[in-house]
Amino acid sequence: MACSGGRGAAGNLARTEGGPEHVVLNRVGGKGVGLLGSVAGVTSDFSLDGGDPSSENEAVICGEGQVASSDGTTCVACATGTYALEDSCVDCARGTYSDREGATECTPCGTGLSTINTASTSASLCIVICTVPTVFAGTPSPQSGTFVAQNGAVVVNCNTGYSSNNQNIVSYECEKIVSCSKVEATTQYTQIVKGYDATITCEVSSEYTPSNCVWNKDGNVVVSGGTFTSSNNVHTCTYSLASFSTSNEGVYTCSASINSVTTPSTSISLFLLESVFNTSPVYVIGGSQIILTCGADAPSQLNYLPTIAWADDEGNTGYSEFVTYSTSNNIRYSYLTLTPTALVDSYICTVSYSDFSDNLLVSSVSVSTITMYDAPESKTIVTGRSVTLTCVASSAQQATITWSTTLDSDISGAAVSFNSVSKHTTSTLTIGSVNSDTPYTCTALYNGVKVTGVASITVQCDPTGTSKFIQMTVQTSSEGGFYCKATYADNTVISSANAYLLVYGIKTSPGTVVGVLDNEATLTCVISGPVPSTVQWYHESSEVSDSSKHTKRVEIVEALDSLMVVGQSFVGGTTTLTCKIYAGEQPNLVNFLREKDLVNVVSTDTFDLESGLTTSTLVLENLQESDFTLYSSFITLPETTTQVNANTEVKVTCSINYSNSPPTIVWYKGADLATQSATQSNDDDNLVSTSTLVFSSVVFADEGQYKCQATYSGLTGNLQSTEFELFVRGVFTNPRDLNAVKDNDAKLTCVYKNEVQTAVTWYKNNVALTAGGSTVNENQNTLTFSNFLTTSVLSLSQVTASDDQAQLFCRATLGGVTVDSSTVTMTVYQPTALPSISVELGSSISLAGSAPVSTGETITINWFKSFTQVTDNIVTTTVGNLYQSTMTVPVIAFGDAGNYFYEVTYGASDNFLGGSLETEYTQVTVYGFSVNPVSTLGIVDKSMTLTCVARADSQPSSLSWLKDDQLYTTSVTSPSYDSETKKTTSTAVFSSVQVNDAGSYKCRAIWSDVETYYSTVSTITTSSLGLIQHPADVYVTAAGTVTFTCKTSTSSQLSQISWITEKIPLSSNSPVTTTASVGSGGEDRTHTFTYTSTSSVENLQVYCQIDYQTGESFTSDKADLFYRGFMTEPEAVAVRTGEGLTLTCVVSGDEPDSITWFKDDALVVSASAVFEIQSNYDPLTFTKQSLLVVEYVTSFSKGSYVCKAKFSDNSEKETDPVLVQPIEVSLSDIYYTSNAATVTLTCVLSSKPSTNSATFTYLDSGGSSTTIETTTLSEISSSEYQATTTYSVSLLTGKTFLCQADFSSIGAGVLKADAKSPNLLQVLTQPVTSIGFSGDALTLTCGASYYSSLPTTFTWINAAGTTFSAGTTSGITVTNTNGASTLTIGSLSYNTVTNTQDQYQCSVAYTGVGTLQSNFADVYVREIINYSTVTNNEFAGAAFTLSCSYMSNQAVTVSWKQGNDVITTGTTTHLGNGKNLGTLVFASLTVADAGDYKCTATEDSREVLSSGTVTLTVLALKSEK
Repeated sequence: MACSGGRGAAGNLARTEGGPEHVVLNRVGGKGVGLLGSVAGVTSDFSLDGGDPSSENEAVICGEGQVASSDGTTCVACATGTYALEDSCVDCARGTYSDREGATECTPCGTGLSTINTASTSASLCIVICTVPTVFAGTPSPQSGTFVAQNGAVVVNCNTGYSSNNQNIVSYECEKIVSCSKVEATTQYTQIVKGYDATITCEVSSEYTPSNCVWNKDGNVVVSGGTFTSSNNVHTCTYSLASFSTSNEGVYTCSASINSVTTPSTSISLFLLESVFNTSPVYVIGGSQIILTCGADAPSQLNYLPTIAWADDEGNTGYSEFVTYSTSNNIRYSYLTLTPTALVDSYICTVSYSDFSDNLLVSSVSVSTITMYDAPESKTIVTGRSVTLTCVASSAQQATITWSTTLDSDISGAAVSFNSVSKHTTSTLTIGSVNSDTPYTCTALYNGVKVTGVASITVQCDPTGTSKFIQMTVQTSSEGGFYCKATYADNTVISSANAYLLVYGIKTSPGTVVGVLDNEATLTCVISGPVPSTVQWYHESSEVSDSSKHTKRVEIVEALDSLMVVGQSFVGGTTTLTCKIYAGEQPNLVNFLREKDLVNVVSTDTFDLESGLTTSTLVLENLQESDFTLYSSFITLPETTTQVNANTEVKVTCSINYSNSPPTIVWYKGADLATQSATQSNDDDNLVSTSTLVFSSVVFADEGQYKCQATYSGLTGNLQSTEFELFVRGVFTNPRDLNAVKDNDAKLTCVYKNEVQTAVTWYKNNVALTAGGSTVNENQNTLTFSNFLTTSVLSLSQVTASDDQAQLFCRATLGGVTVDSSTVTMTVYQPTALPSISVELGSSISLAGSAPVSTGETITINWFKSFTQVTDNIVTTTVGNLYQSTMTVPVIAFGDAGNYFYEVTYGASDNFLGGSLETEYTQVTVYGFSVNPVSTLGIVDKSMTLTCVARADSQPSSLSWLKDDQLYTTSVTSPSYDSETKKTTSTAVFSSVQVNDAGSYKCRAIWSDVETYYSTVSTITTSSLGLIQHPADVYVTAAGTVTFTCKTSTSSQLSQISWITEKIPLSSNSPVTTTASVGSGGEDRTHTFTYTSTSSVENLQVYCQIDYQTGESFTSDKADLFYRGFMTEPEAVAVRTGEGLTLTCVVSGDEPDSITWFKDDALVVSASAVFEIQSNYDPLTFTKQSLLVVEYVTSFSKGSYVCKAKFSDNSEKETDPVLVQPIEVSLSDIYYTSNAATVTLTCVLSSKPSTNSATFTYLDSGGSSTTIETTTLSEISSSEYQATTTYSVSLLTGKTFLCQADFSSIGAGVLKADAKSPNLLQVLTQPVTSIGFSGDALTLTCGASYYSSLPTTFTWINAAGTTFSAGTTSGITVTNTNGASTLTIGSLSYNTVTNTQDQYQCSVAYTGVGTLQSNFADVYVREIINYSTVTNNEFAGAAFTLSCSYMSNQAVTVSWKQGNDVITTGTTTHLGNGKNLGTLVFASLTVADAGDYKCTATEDSREVLSSGTVTLTVLALKSEK
């Protein structure tokens, strides 16, 4: 944008005085326009003391320099730059100013001075106006461009990108002090990573020092009053954004004050780069595959993609990932595929941006698993039997376990427990009776993730019903108990109850017995089966009659087992003893004995008549040690949890007593025998066996659940101790030897196991490291605790060379013992340094770099020259543990000089963070000549210059010329050295070439630290050949024929003359060469070339080339053939009011002096409040473009526009007039009253559309559009058209309305008005019934809907129909404000007929809409009326009554006063309608009753007296006196 030619006008629309008319137009809200005050609300004042309750609506009378505000209620002072004239503020004319508010006239500038614009506010704006238009035409302005005086005002034409900061011309000679400045906001990065400390810079290029650096973000000031630092006319001001975040995003601009003019900068937009990562914990089934996603902002403006890396919480890296880039939201995603098996793991996503290597975006997520550790086991059982199922799930915290079947979705009663060490949740379900095949499902739920296990229960029938034992031949030996046993496929064994087989018969026949004479002999016969009723013996077939010799069989069929089996019953328990007896009949009594003592417990006996068996059961409760024949128990056991330090000797002891022989004690770890050695000792004296389990050096693998078990010889079962847990503390993971890159971060990890989180301290070279440290070598010790593991991560920031070979270890205190990890060595990688090199131009150099590397590590070396990477001629090798890289420059050029360095980058690997490190810069200096003298033809009597430029980092000690190898000093200038470019320049200037100047020339440069260096040789030959006249520029305005001329010398030696034409722009066509005749005649010849243009729009460059027989060739200056005309002309346009508009014209040919715009034949001034003109010239295409920009089109923008171009020879071109037609479509505000049937919709258009109609539509609450009607337009005025329709009031609810018209015929398309919602008009404040004292003032208030765009009129009406408008009528004043009206009765008086003052109603009339009326409000008056005669003469003894009434709207007591004394004997009667009658009765008057009486009443703490006095005279006889 061109620099402004002056201060923009600040007033209303005004025309300039004298000269061409300048139209200056303000935007809405310009000086002198605006609402200066408004009514904030309506106040209704009510006063009881007769004060003025409201002010009358009188005309405002203002003082000098003031005018009434827009609402006419207050006075405001005219602003600076204006003065008060009658009832408005007027802009100061050009040549005057006003520097104070409230001025009544403007101050003249003085002789010879004027202002550029109207409405000037300061004497400093009075300047010298240059009167000669060409005084400054083309005058250069240093670093600024050019400026000229034009039409009496200064116009500054700054270079592209610069703007003017001062237009003051301060001397009568029109001395130029204008300076153009360029203000830019710059930053290293526009895409900034989260947390980065960013800096943006305001850079001002100006020959003046700016002040007051102001920073704006999104249009709001964030920093003001900043200062600039200056160097070589470049001034900078910085703004730091610490720890960049979302709140810092936005558009930033800066501005600088230069010579009291504030100039804004270009804008820069800053965007935040951050990671996109869901850190919510993830829960999955162990062994299942999951995908973690991590994203990072990667907008297209970044030009590279961020790096995303994954690691776990132990620092392990190298995870496989899949990376994609989403163009829809500009995010780079990394997908990590995992199959987690650990209970809890954490995964870390690290996002890095190459521009922000120190600001890593780190996010982590925990992944927890749940697995079915032990699913319930399928079983086969007998119908009706119970079964127990067990389900075990593994998860970091207790899981919820439920059981279900196909018939029962939730089975209750299962026992659940959680082992915090093994992390097992165990659920045991016992089913009391199973009668059918049923699958049981165990479901474990952990944070929404389920695992299941299914057990199938198969039911078999009772074996007693499915198998029979058949005894084919029963013998007495077959007697006994029988049972059946069923074995299933899964080895389940089920046994039935015993069934006893009794055999009826002779079990034992009497055998042969040898009897001794006269002694007894016994014969025995045993009969099986039930006891027979009789047993008869026979001797030789004769019955033996002596029955006393017969006995019955009594036998213990089933004796007692041992009282106790080890491991089955214990002290305090209960046991049952059973004995079966065969006696043929039920015994009378069964006794149990211990040793020989009778047991004092009654047994329970049952007799089976069929078998003859008696079963006796003895139940022993609360067993004691003395009840056991053999008793054993544990005496010594380990603690439930035994905590020990790793790598120490641990002994665990278990002791048990015994009775006869010691048991065998073994140790178990879980379900398996312990592998550690154990020793057992037996103390037979005390009957105690002791077993010791020995861990010679306990390790973490020894952890687990241990128990001891005792087995007794000859006894079934065993005795097991309770389990105890062995918990090992110590260094779980030792740190490993560490490689680190100098100036990069390093990390060491050490893991301790302990039951609680452990404090870990790191040591380097036996010195404890603390968090923090120096700024160069900060340490951070991060502790995490999970699954009894304390992980300590030591982060070493920016390791240095002094850290190389440092010894590190970690230390913690466990169980009161200091435990150190192993010591590791840190090796610090650093590359070798580069030497500085000085080299001659054209030679070669090789730079060698190396860095150490270990097996498994990746390394790259990149070479850089001044931060630009070098990729050519680089060779890398690895020798042992040294990685070497050599960069070679085969042929040195000056461009190869500079600062070289190489960057070593190590890739991250296990236990190695990697990183990058740059070497220090090495300076490569190139010596030589950047410009050599060239061989040339010297034209006799013409000037010639030879130049050589030596280049190196330092100035040569000598730079001289040699001619034909001899020192040459004639016409040689002193060498000049440029410290910035490092160039030393020497010239040999021949002001007039002579023949003897021919020869071989070269330069010689000598530096103190290198050998002498020579330039190439330049051979100079002299001749008088050449061009005498060059072709001249030609300007045309139409197609036709033009002629170009050039003139040569020594033409006898001519061999060829050529004419070359090049079209502009040069890239559009290749040059065309035309060979012409060399001609004949004298030595100086004139040559012509005729060109015929076929297009009226054509620009050419034409020159001649002369070739001589001697081989010399000469080329003339290029002559321009310019077409002066318009390449692009503005076009007529129709545009909606409020939108922007740009008119374009492009002028071809040589650059015109000026391009100006005219509207309706009036000059359009750039940088006004409405118009802005932007111009730029393109020297490549020889075109100049001028843009007329209207930011907001208004009705004033309508008109005919012309673009005019004026060239250096004062010729002018102008475009055809084009019409700009602003169009506005608006829907009038919609108002309605509730008592109206329809509402009128009015659409107003500023131009007539092709259809001559407008369409009305409405939008319902859901946003759907419905057409109401299309109506024909009527013409209101020459630039305004109107369409109307009506709509039912009952259908207005929930709708908004709009109208539209089709302007396609004039290129504007369909334009819609802004949607309008209906506005209900209603009385908002009703006047209320009021009461006041007689003579006082009283105010009624009425309020109604108010809209500033809708004229509203308030009137009041009383009961008699009298109307009261604004103003005062018959003592009643009506005052109207926006949306409110008050009626004030100046003095209340009583109406004896109606007992009221009056009734009043408010009426509100809305122009074009209707009238609303309020309710009637009653006005009551508080008044006393005396009904008694004023003078009364009564006789003593007569009866007499005084009466008066008090009017009010409520019951009030009325009293009488005699003089000042209140008489209390009066009475008050309330008659209604606000009347209170007070009477004073004298039954028999006396002389004392004579006097003056008044009636009185008190209400609202105010006493009211009757206006008149009643005089009572009592007449009496003297004797009565």
